[in-house]
Amino acid sequence: MRTRIAAVTGAAALALALTGCGGIEGIVAGGGEERQPTPAQEQTDDDAGPSGTPRAAAGTAQAPSPEPADRNADPVAVKKFSDGAWQVSIDQLDREGKVVTLNFSITNLNDREWQVSSDLGHQIGDWSVGGVSLIDPVNAKRHRPGRTGDTDVTKDGTCLCSTTHSVFIRPGETHSFYAVFAAPPPEVTAVHVEIPRMGTFTNVPLT
Repeated sequence: MRTRIAAVTGAAALALALTGCGGIEGIVAGGGEERQPTPAQEQTDDDAGPSGTPRAAAGTAQAPSPEPADRNADPVAVKKFSDGAWQVSIDQLDREGKVVTLNFSITNLNDREWQVSSDLGHQIGDWSVGGVSLIDPVNAKRHRPGRTGDTDVTKDGTCLCSTTHSVFIRPGETHSFYAVFAAPPPEVTAVHVEIPRMGTFTNVPLT
């Protein structure tokens, strides 16, 4: 059994934090659910990878950081780009009560350093992995990470996910990230995991 990660201080605290942002059913600022017109389709390995061009630093609110996922555990899913420059692993996707915690890692197999900045964010200026989403194929809904505080990601809203401020992934290095979501209904046992610039993992089981 994989090690369960406590994203803040456990499921109870997370549920309380999400409730304070408007409830589990509708987390503010990109959290919660978005109705999808059609189920997500898996992206091809020819998707453009992240840019290696450094960007100017910008301030960002930092969310609590949990312990890294157990590197000794087998990943749930792994995707490598066709050019061999990037590898993405879904390390854990755990349901605990009314929340789901995603742990994933990115390995830079390129020969250039990557400054992550807002490449994984919901929009430009979102220096977090707030653009990562879970897609419920049963109910055709998209779940984005929970967010506390201001609903504008360019202001003081804090994503319940990893910050990417001052995160550089050098050639050969692996960096781990996490994001916390409101859980889909109990009958949903697998979701699609969509990561900006990295494509979509389909039918990833919820454990």
